Amino acid sequence: KQWYQRRIRGDISAEEAAPPPTTIDEGPEVKFKLVYNKQNYEIVMGENRTVRELKDHIETLTKLPRPMQKLMFKGLVKDETKTLKDLKLAKNSKMMLVGTKGRRKTGEKA
Repeated sequence: KQWYQRRIRGDISAEEAAPPPTTIDEGPEVKFKLVYNKQNYEIVMGENRTVRELKDHIETLTKLPRPMQKLMFKGLVKDETKTLKDLKLAKNSKMMLVGTKGRRKTGEKA
């Protein structure tokens, strides 16, 4: 409450005035490789993070929008609410990413 009152008075900046972040138990970290477009990315995330959060992170790395991403790990990963632990993603596992950054126009060659 105190940070809010200081923000109202203009004593502190908006960044300082932001409420404290909510902490999420990410669990132990899991380190794995992601392969996309013949490039390897090393990813380290908490095993309690969801596939959706992983895809958001992948978007920042590859600029590939989340709806265009298809993750392959022991088959196609469809459920974005599953955690990395649910996928049984182990240390040094390899995950494949399939996707296209844009659609081709009809009749356009690859």
